[in-house]
Amino acid sequence: MKKIIVLAIAMAIVAGAAFASTDPAISGSFQYKLTFDFNSDGAAASTDDEVKFAINGVVDDFTTVSVKINDMNGDDGLDSGGTAIPLDLDDFTMTQDITGALGLEAPVTLSATYGWQDMSPAEYSDDAVSDDKVELGSGTNTYGAIKLSIGIMDMVTLNTIITPTEYGTGVTPFAIEADITAVDGLKFNVYFTKDDNAGVNQIGFTADYTISIVELCLGMDYNLDAETAPFQFGAKATVIEGLTVSAVFAADDLMDLANTGYAGAKLAYVITDNLDVYAKGLYDFGASAFGYDFGLNAKLGAVTYNVGYSDSDMLYMLVKASF
Repeated sequence: MKKIIVLAIAMAIVAGAAFASTDPAISGSFQYKLTFDFNSDGAAASTDDEVKFAINGVVDDFTTVSVKINDMNGDDGLDSGGTAIPLDLDDFTMTQDITGALGLEAPVTLSATYGWQDMSPAEYSDDAVSDDKVELGSGTNTYGAIKLSIGIMDMVTLNTIITPTEYGTGVTPFAIEADITAVDGLKFNVYFTKDDNAGVNQIGFTADYTISIVELCLGMDYNLDAETAPFQFGAKATVIEGLTVSAVFAADDLMDLANTGYAGAKLAYVITDNLDVYAKGLYDFGASAFGYDFGLNAKLGAVTYNVGYSDSDMLYMLVKASF
C-alpha cells in the first residue's frame, strides 16, 4: 500500500506541476497469458500477466518529463492467489535539450536526463524466432542519475550516465554507448557497461540493416568477468505479399557453440488485416532437441488474441493491447 501511495504522489506531482503547459500523454501495454500444461497431472493451468504504462508531458519547447511504471515482477508476471499487485516506479526523469534551450544551432548538441533511471544500450539485433532467447546489452541498475547525450552532426550520438550517489562506494557504475545512424537503412551501436551492483561488465555491439525486402541483424557481447560471448545473427524477408520468413543462429557463448547454440526459422502469413498465422521451429545444439510452436493472432478492435500450441505440450492464450 505504501508503494502505491508513493507512486500516486509522484504521478500527481508530474500531472499537476511538470505538465502545466500541456496535457500529459499516457501510453502503455497490458497482457494476460493463460497456459494449460498437459504434461502435468490433470492438465494444470497457470497465468502470466504484465502491465506497463508511461506518462509523458512537455514542460516547454526543450524539456519533457516522463514517468514509467511496471508491474514489480516484470516478465515473471504479477502475484497470484489473491495478493495485491505490486507496482514499480521504473523511471522518473526530466530531459532537457540544453543546446536548444540556449538558442544554439551547432553540429554538436547536448541533452541531459535527470532522475531515477538506468542506462541500457539500444538493442538493434532482433531474434524473431525465439523471442530473443540470448540476452544482449545488459544495462546498469537504476539510480538517481544524470544521463548525458551528445549528438554529432546527426550521425552519431554518444550516451553516458553519471551516478553521484555511488561515488566513494568502490563500485561506481560506468556506461557509454555510441549510436551510429550515418548510413541509410543501417542502425548500429557499440557500448561498454560496467556495474558491479548489477553484475555487468561487458563490451558489445548490435546492428540492423534493411535493404529492399531483406532485414539483417547481428549482435555480440563479450563479458569481461565471465569471459563469455553471447552472439546472435538473424535475417527476415518478405518472400511474397503477406508471407514473412525469419531465421536465427545464436548462442549464449560463441566460444561454446556446441553446448549453448541454437538455430531456427519462422514462417508468418498475414491472411487479413485482423488475422495472421505462424509456425516456428528451433533446434537446441546442447540438448540435441527440436522445439516447435504454432498458432494464430486475431485482432478484435485494438486487442490481439494469440492462441497457440508449443512442443512442451502447452496450449496457451495471450490477450494483449497497447495504448
